[in-house]
Amino acid sequence: MRRPCLCLQTYLYTETSFRDPRWLHFMVGFVWLLETGITVFTWMLLYSYTVTNFGQPNVALGTSWSMAFSPVLSASVASIVQIFFAYRIRVLSASLIIPIIGWCAAAMRLGTATAIATLTFLSPNVGEFNMRYSWLMTTHMVVSVVVDVTRTASLCYYLLRRRTVFKQTRRLVHKIVLYTAETGSATAYRRFSE
Repeated sequence: MRRPCLCLQTYLYTETSFRDPRWLHFMVGFVWLLETGITVFTWMLLYSYTVTNFGQPNVALGTSWSMAFSPVLSASVASIVQIFFAYRIRVLSASLIIPIIGWCAAAMRLGTATAIATLTFLSPNVGEFNMRYSWLMTTHMVVSVVVDVTRTASLCYYLLRRRTVFKQTRRLVHKIVLYTAETGSATAYRRFSE
C-alpha cells in the first residue's frame, strides 16, 4: 500500500507545485527513485525466499546483497527527508542550532545504515550478524528515534510560536502541528518498537 501512495503523492506534487524551486522538484524525484529501488530490492528478496529457494528454510538465515543494500537506500531516503526538515526548521527558527543537530544526525543515520549493510553482506548468516552487531542496530534505531522526536518537537514549537490574527491561518497551523505531532510520534514509536 505504501508504494501506490508514494507514486500518487509524487504525481500530485509534480502537477501542483509549479512555484517550488527546481532543487525541491529534483529532491522529490530522487526520493521517488530511491523508494523504487527499495521496492525492487524487497521484491527480489521475497522472490528469492518464496520462489527460487522454496522449501529451503536455511536460505532465509543467509544474507544477500539485496538484503544488505536495502537499508542503505532506506537510510538515504530518511536522511534526505531529515535534511529537508532541518532546512525548514532553520527557515522557521532563523537559528542554526537544531538544523546542525539534524544534519549531523542524518549523516550518522546514513553512516550506521551503511555500516549495517556492509557488515550484513560480510556476515555468513543473519544469526551471526545479530550476535556480533546488535549494538549497531540499536545505535541506528536510537539515532532514528532521537532525530524523529527532535524534528517533531521543533516543528511543533516553531509553528505554534508563529501567531497570526487570521482565524483560518491559525486553524491551518494548528492542523499542521497536529499532523506533525501524530506522524512524528507514530514514526518514533515504530522505530522504537523495532
